[in-house]
Amino acid sequence: MKKVLFILIAWLCTINVQGQQDSLIFKQIETASSSIQSMECRVRNTMKRPNKPEEIKVGNLKYLASNHIDAHFSEEEYIVMKGNKMRIKLGVFNGTFRTDRNPLLKPISRMLVNAINGQCRAMAEENNYNIALTQDSQNYIVTLTTKKKKLIGIGYKETVFKYGKDNFRLKSILLIDYKDNHDLYSFENQVFDKAIDKDEFKL
Repeated sequence: MKKVLFILIAWLCTINVQGQQDSLIFKQIETASSSIQSMECRVRNTMKRPNKPEEIKVGNLKYLASNHIDAHFSEEEYIVMKGNKMRIKLGVFNGTFRTDRNPLLKPISRMLVNAINGQCRAMAEENNYNIALTQDSQNYIVTLTTKKKKLIGIGYKETVFKYGKDNFRLKSILLIDYKDNHDLYSFENQVFDKAIDKDEFKL
């Protein structure tokens, strides 16, 4: 009986220590990422669908705090966000929309800004997601999974964010939908806090 009690106490202590370590890492990600005033980088999109060839496209991304984003893959594929407005030509979307009035674009726009700002815990709380923190040799990996059951195949069942161990800032976003399509956005050659004119984000 004493042995079982000792094992239980040791297990609870381990969970408590791990929870404290995770909380510290989340805080470091939030602090480092929320301090970003601007970011410019190359964005690489890799789409993997079951039983289909892999699709890769490369473009450029600009971010200006707190909610200006311009991701251009070509003149025919882009996303431009400025406040609560979005001009998009990507997939089924084509036009200019108010993200605060669009139930499909609102979570996407909020996810992009929150991911850059490292607000994973806030996203999990706001959307009632499960959240888990793991790591590999170079990154901290935050995984959000929905608690909701599949609803006619709309949305993502899992979202994975990688933040570099070197600077606690966003390196990639992986979106996994209910059809098991994997949509990966990797952010390369990042330059932070360079002056960017708001007029460059044209709607």
